[in-house]
This record gives sequence, C-alpha cells and structure tokens, in this order.
Amino acid sequence: LRTNWGNSIMNRGEDPGSVYADAIADYDKTLELSPASAEAFMGRGKVRTNWGNFRMNRGENPGPSYREAIADYGRALKLKPASAEAFMGRGLVFTNWGSFRMKRGESPELEYAEAVSDYGKTLELNAESGEAWMRRGDVRTNWGVFRRSQGENPGQVFQDALADFNRAVA
Repeated sequence: LRTNWGNSIMNRGEDPGSVYADAIADYDKTLELSPASAEAFMGRGKVRTNWGNFRMNRGENPGPSYREAIADYGRALKLKPASAEAFMGRGLVFTNWGSFRMKRGESPELEYAEAVSDYGKTLELNAESGEAWMRRGDVRTNWGVFRRSQGENPGQVFQDALADFNRAVA
C-alpha cells in the first residue's frame, strides 16, 4: 500500500521519499522473515523504481534507486526464474534509466539492450502480453531516435518497433 501512497503523494507534487523509505523498510522486514519471497523482492523493486522515477522527474540522478531495483528483480528471478512480472519490472527500470541517460546526452545503448532482452523474456513466458509488446516497441522507438541522433541509420530498429506495435494490437 505504501507504494500507492507514495505515488499519490508524488502526484500532488509533494516529496514521497519518507513513504518510499518506509515501504522499503517494510519489505526489508518481510525479507528477513521470508528470505525466499520472490514477491517481496519484486515489491521492493517496484518501490525503488518509483522512487527513482520521482528523483528523475525532479532532475536528480535516479541511478542508485534503479541499480537497487534491478538487483531486487534479479533476486526475484533467481527465486522464480519463470516470472514474467519480474522480467517486465526489470525491463521497465532499464527503459526509464535509458531514457534518463538519453535526455542527459549520454548513450542509452546498454539500458535499452537490456530492456529489449527483458521484454523478450517476458514475451517468451507470455506471448499474449500486449503490454510487453508495446513496451518493447517503445524502447526500440527511443533507441532508433537515439541512433538517428548519432548519425546512424535506425531503419531496422524502427521496423522492429513497428512489428512489436502491430503484434500488440493484433
């Protein structure tokens, strides 16, 4: 619930930092009691992703929050390797981090490659996930825009994005 409270506070323009910190502490306690809970790692990863997004929207570096979120999703995947939800969540972190880096004039290549890979794994587990097809198409579109800005021909990247979007609405 604190994740949702943090988002509500953020949407009002207030700093949700203490709510996110409390939610992380709750998940830490849960993981002390149930260290094999993939769901708790995913929940904590989601909170850390949201906190990173808040920091990014304030012009701050979301990197520390995103690194911790990626680690949490990775731990969840070790416990539950066929979790489409964990691959989707980690893909979203990589997508957001790549977009942040691109806006700063840095290369998002690594983050976008990881996001495309994670969305691909989500689709291997659930080929009917319209959300995963859309997210992968979005990442590929952003990646193509970046490559074009670097003087490269992004034709294949845009074609792959279009194929993803077509599959999402099929």
